[in-house]
Amino acid sequence: MAAAQKTSLHSFQELAFPEGIIVTYENDGLLLVAVVLSSKNEKLILLNDRGREVELLSSRLYRLPGKMPSEHSTAEAKREYLLALREKAENFSTTINLEEIWNLLHEDAIQFSNQQLCELYFGNNELLTHLGLRFALLSDNTFFKRNKELFIPRTIEVIEELKRSKEARIKKEQLRSMALDFVGIKLKDASLPIPEELKPLFDDISDLAAFSPYLDKSREKEATDFVECAATNFELNLNGQPGKKAYDFLISLGVFNKRTNPRVIKYKVPIEFSDESILESQKIHVPESLNAYLSHDLLKRRDLTSLRTFTIDDVSTRDMDDAISLVEDGDSYTLYVHVSDVASFLTKGSHLDKEAMKRATSLYLPEQKIHMLPRSLCEEQFSLIENKIRPALTCIFKINRNFEVVGTEITPSLICVNQRYDYDEIDESILHAEHEFDLLHQIASSREAFRIANGGFKVQKRDVTIQVDENGRVCLREVDENSPAHSMVGEMMILANECIAKFCLEHKLPIPYRGQEASERDEQDLYEIPQGPAYDFAIKSKLKRSGTSFSPSPHFNLGLEIYTQATSPIRRYLDLCVQRQVMSYLFSQKACYTIGEFEEILSIVQESLTTASNVSRESKRYWLLRYLEQVAQERRTLKGVVVRTDLKTPLVELDEIFIALFARISGNPKLGDSADFRIISVDPLSDYVRLEAAGPLFSAARP
Repeated sequence: MAAAQKTSLHSFQELAFPEGIIVTYENDGLLLVAVVLSSKNEKLILLNDRGREVELLSSRLYRLPGKMPSEHSTAEAKREYLLALREKAENFSTTINLEEIWNLLHEDAIQFSNQQLCELYFGNNELLTHLGLRFALLSDNTFFKRNKELFIPRTIEVIEELKRSKEARIKKEQLRSMALDFVGIKLKDASLPIPEELKPLFDDISDLAAFSPYLDKSREKEATDFVECAATNFELNLNGQPGKKAYDFLISLGVFNKRTNPRVIKYKVPIEFSDESILESQKIHVPESLNAYLSHDLLKRRDLTSLRTFTIDDVSTRDMDDAISLVEDGDSYTLYVHVSDVASFLTKGSHLDKEAMKRATSLYLPEQKIHMLPRSLCEEQFSLIENKIRPALTCIFKINRNFEVVGTEITPSLICVNQRYDYDEIDESILHAEHEFDLLHQIASSREAFRIANGGFKVQKRDVTIQVDENGRVCLREVDENSPAHSMVGEMMILANECIAKFCLEHKLPIPYRGQEASERDEQDLYEIPQGPAYDFAIKSKLKRSGTSFSPSPHFNLGLEIYTQATSPIRRYLDLCVQRQVMSYLFSQKACYTIGEFEEILSIVQESLTTASNVSRESKRYWLLRYLEQVAQERRTLKGVVVRTDLKTPLVELDEIFIALFARISGNPKLGDSADFRIISVDPLSDYVRLEAAGPLFSAARP
């Protein structure tokens, strides 16, 4: 029975596809033309237009209306005939207007065979016509949907959608080709700017290199494929995961350099301001002389330009938004904390104001500053520059001989900074007990003692400033955040912020107050931890996050019953809004914002503040890991202190960088133990570092 079935199938194949008949078949999406040579068992032996003999089942073949001419008897002659036929048919297919055929037939809504379409449109079913139409139908499915060997006219809606998709695909292919050409040129000249039409592609490649969470899967694949294609075309040596390859690719093109911060790209931090904001900023003019202020404005502002006034900031700071004055009056003192008046010049609801709200804060990163306001404002017109008259909001404190605050006042003012200091200069002045700064230091120390007596406490913090040179080399400088100068300035700002919070509460002005619940620290547990990095780490890990509300609540860390933030209106948007609220009341006895308006602002600002916090933290870590790369290349070890042991791998705070990292340590390390650590491997881009102890552990002295 089986033999009979086999014979029957063999006979069918010979009848349906006799020797010499021309056929087509599809292989890997390509339509091939062939001639039947013979049959063998259940398959037919073919010679295709590539000159290869293949064995296929008849079910894979499509019979054309034509035979191989008898004069082509050799394999070479047959191949040449098939090639010529294919070339003629492909050329003919380019002249066929499928849309015209569709217009003739689409209303019938029935299926058509290749032969029927030939006869209906061309009036014949000749070999060349039939094959040409087949090439056209299979290469363009816009107008006819294929159903095995039949073709169905599509609806007009589907055709329009397919046309749009086709146009988009063609445009994408053209852009890809253009991008490859551009890469070839840019590899020779890194200074060439990226053309506008290619920026979306290179933005996606940048996102890929920065491990951006905003890059969707389809764009990620396109970016990955393009980098691979470019690497192959131009023989670029790219290794690692797709993100690492994309990063090295952009470095090779000069799009990235060694000072590029991938974390800024990762979170899509806006750097340039919109044209509308720049235009508005150019129209803002802060008067620099008393005569330039309107008479009614002068009546509202207290002229404090005769006071000796000074700023204290980092050497690199250009956006100075606070200043201090101190006047002795016998055995009492008057302390002035001045804050740059931004609110009176930046119009609420303007385009620039909305952009500042969206940015929420300035970012101070090792390789760049990203300001909340355009540089012409934050570093010039609003900045408290030496020998320039500036409008301010001034908090005035009456201090008695015991350095206690016995009276406060808030007023709009005009000031003139006489001198700019940096922290090192003030530390030196305090060290040598220079009278003015010694008094300020005593006032600050008294206020700190008052807060600590109220339950506040001082967190010890080791930190570094990071500088990145033009070649991408990272340099570190240790900063003492608890130095006399830092502590003094910090205390003055805390005092001013508390004063403004009390003023707003007294005058029923809605503002966002800052509060913090008490920590859940166990004094006995802390007592058992040696003083130093491990102890400080334990203290910080127990602190609760500060929060925002429209009702004042105690701030545990500061030891205050009421607090807000208002002393940095150039760099923090909420500080600017609080200043607006106060200035509005001082000038017109009216609030500038309702609680509802503030709630809306908070909903916008909070997301940006979270992003800014992530960018700041991750950027610092990125550059510190880059520093560890340098340490590894120098084959140096770093001392580290164990700060946490309750995880699978101990956490160690390393000297020089002062951040906690996981490290492999043999034995049973205890909190406060120290050792030298070796960097086994580090990859800043993927945020990976592997450490191990390079020597014995040294036990810390226990309480």
